[in-house]
Amino acid sequence: DVADAIKQAWDLGVEANFDRLLSVLKNDPNGFKTKTSDGWTPLMVACGSPIDTEKVIKTLIKEGVPIRDADNDGWTALHWCAFHGCPESAETLLASISKDDAAFLVSAKDSQGRTPLEVASEESNGDVAEILTSASDSTPLRQRKQPLAKSDATPIDDVD
Repeated sequence: DVADAIKQAWDLGVEANFDRLLSVLKNDPNGFKTKTSDGWTPLMVACGSPIDTEKVIKTLIKEGVPIRDADNDGWTALHWCAFHGCPESAETLLASISKDDAAFLVSAKDSQGRTPLEVASEESNGDVAEILTSASDSTPLRQRKQPLAKSDATPIDDVD
């Protein structure tokens, strides 16, 4: 079962076999879109893993795993990086997705209203917080208003 394989990859921690997980995912038509009963995706588990999962994260993204999904606590894969102190995973994730997806993940709020940066800060994961601060500074978030360009156009009131 795909959901069991996702959970097992998490439960095994440093002993996790992500090659096995990828094999299970590839052999199921909906494997890369599967979630556990807790809402965990393969990407979340890879991002929170204590082992080097850079290649796994890139493979999951290439295979079309949902980037913006949140688990039952409202956590995205970037929240998982933030909570578990995985700066390499955060860097890999943000570098491997579109600017729009990166902006979404950086500003996503969990069920308690916390962004990944806030989670990283609360957990004293300074390396991840630094990456997220840099990402939010360089990512054009939709909430930011661009200054209006000065125009030489005549105001409508001055037109006859």
